[in-house]
Parts: sequence; C-alpha cells; structure tokens
Amino acid sequence: MPPMKDTKLSEYFSRIGKKAAKARMKNLSPTERKRIAEKAARARWTQTKKGKG
Repeated sequence: MPPMKDTKLSEYFSRIGKKAAKARMKNLSPTERKRIAEKAARARWTQTKKGKG
C-alpha cells in the first residue's frame, strides 16, 4: 500500500486510532491487556530476528 500523501488526512486517522485504542483498553481486563502486550512484544522480536538473520 503506498504511503498517504495527504498529511492532514493521515493525522486525522492517527488521532482517531489513538482514541479507539484508549477506549478499547478501558474495557479490557488486566489479564487481557497483558496477553495483548506479550503478543505484540513477541511479534516485534520475531521481526527483529528475521531482519538480522
């Protein structure tokens, strides 16, 4: 997908995404938040290893 050229539109969607993420996190239990965070960390480390190896 090509990068967005309209920076105002990009900023708008960025703000909407941040609000949605905060609302979602407010409704999740601490256990569910931890599971999501661990999954994200695993995904980040997997990408790092693939790029170096």
